[in-house]
Amino acid sequence: MAASMPGRWGELWLIVAGSLRLDHPASQIVLQHYIHAVTDAEARLDCLTKRIEELAPQWSMTLFVEAMQAMRGVAFIVAATVVAEVGDFARFDNSRQLMAFLGLVPSEYSSGSLQRRRDNEWIATNKPSTAGTRRP
Repeated sequence: MAASMPGRWGELWLIVAGSLRLDHPASQIVLQHYIHAVTDAEARLDCLTKRIEELAPQWSMTLFVEAMQAMRGVAFIVAATVVAEVGDFARFDNSRQLMAFLGLVPSEYSSGSLQRRRDNEWIATNKPSTAGTRRP
């Protein structure tokens, strides 16, 4: 388990949660199931990440993945995911079409004097530096 990676549960959390002793036996069982769920999910994530990294050099789109990683904040898994999802970038006539396909276009719902703007939720949940900020 890579506990030092940002955004991961970490060893300290596992130590603290594992040392908790809850009064009701059912609560203790549920806590242990949660701890196992976290550790199992992290193990699966690590395994899948390693497999993708091993297979990437054989992929015809590897150059696109490497090029995407040149952008600030885009690591290997994000780049591989976007390239796999988009496929052929040439199918988009312009960047607006690509952004709309990826769901990176903010939306506005207006009715009379009511206006609601919603920035892309994917950005807000996957880019901590922009979470909670609003664009004008």
